[in-house]
Amino acid sequence: MRPSEVRSSVLSQHEHIRGTLEAASEAAQQVLAGASPDGAGLATIVGDLASEMETHIGMENAHLVPAVREADAWGPQRAQRILDEHDAQLETLARISSSIGHTDSKALARDTLALVSEIRDDMRREEDELLRPDFLRDDVIVVEQFDG
Repeated sequence: MRPSEVRSSVLSQHEHIRGTLEAASEAAQQVLAGASPDGAGLATIVGDLASEMETHIGMENAHLVPAVREADAWGPQRAQRILDEHDAQLETLARISSSIGHTDSKALARDTLALVSEIRDDMRREEDELLRPDFLRDDVIVVEQFDG
């Protein structure tokens, strides 16, 4: 996959994930406000989010990480940071998913809101730093680059 195709695919998935994050946030806020005391809707949305994120992280690890690794001299460090963040997110998703039905709904709601915030921050950081057309590019020649 070319870098521009990776960028397009990741950005498209981010837009879809934002919808699921919004639904998870709303469901968690309803639980905390007492409007959904059993948290059944939240549990379903958390399951959907976990599934989506596992698929997304798998795609990023397979395509974005190698593209970032090759993008510039700092690529290997950036790629490792992505892998570390993904490992942490998967651990958090697994912990939250395994707590469904074994913890009270308000604790699940608080954990979900923290995870939603973390994922949003991660996506924003990826988009600002790694998914810019001037960073993740198909051509190997950098326009207006001056070598002294």
